[in-house]
Amino acid sequence: MLPPLTTLRHELEREASLLKRIASTRLLDRAPEHQSVVVIRDLLPTEQYESLRDLGLAHKDRFVRQKSFIRDGAAIDLHELQSSPCAPLVDALVNSAVLERVQARTQRPRMNYVDPTDTNQISLLYYGEPGDGIDWHYDGTIYLGERWAGIYTLHETSHTECSALELMPNGVPQKLPQRGLGNSLILFQGDSVKHRVRPTLPGEERLVANLLFATSPQQSRNPLLHLSQRAVNYAFYGKLKHRRAR
Repeated sequence: MLPPLTTLRHELEREASLLKRIASTRLLDRAPEHQSVVVIRDLLPTEQYESLRDLGLAHKDRFVRQKSFIRDGAAIDLHELQSSPCAPLVDALVNSAVLERVQARTQRPRMNYVDPTDTNQISLLYYGEPGDGIDWHYDGTIYLGERWAGIYTLHETSHTECSALELMPNGVPQKLPQRGLGNSLILFQGDSVKHRVRPTLPGEERLVANLLFATSPQQSRNPLLHLSQRAVNYAFYGKLKHRRAR
């Protein structure tokens, strides 16, 4: 049975809006309404944060190390994370209490975690070898609503006063002080705000949880966007894992 014409028209309009936003960002470097950067300090109780940090560092060798044209570093995705010793991180960071704080600080009452069929709902990323990092880029997106990345810092040691994560909202470079960044969640629309993780220097180390939110759970039907997401998943996890939400 075909969907009503009004529903089909609405979906086409949302698909067109997504493509327009991507083109505006990539080609014209314009997306002024999507440039907010929000930092939530002390996301979890200190004792819980320290326990999760130590757990992640203790099992960092389980992460898949990838060296590709996209990034150098190690990672573990949601579906592997759930069956690993680091599984407590999922319950600690994907829950209603954290979501309510994200909704309040971003002023997006409809914000939600992406569906767990998306293995990027939460992942752990580790940078610990010289040269690990990812150059300036925009994230891809398969979501028709706003896509927000949440970077939760578990551990970072740097030879500089600033975090290795650097942002460029409105085309202006922005560095974040490393001091006090542990247990903080950095939120931004990664498909509209250019960002990078500068190359890791010898002796530096960085462990973060990457959370993915959207103001609409509906995924695009555009096969090229899904193909691009598969390529990114391979660069991070060494697998082409990606399932469309039903």
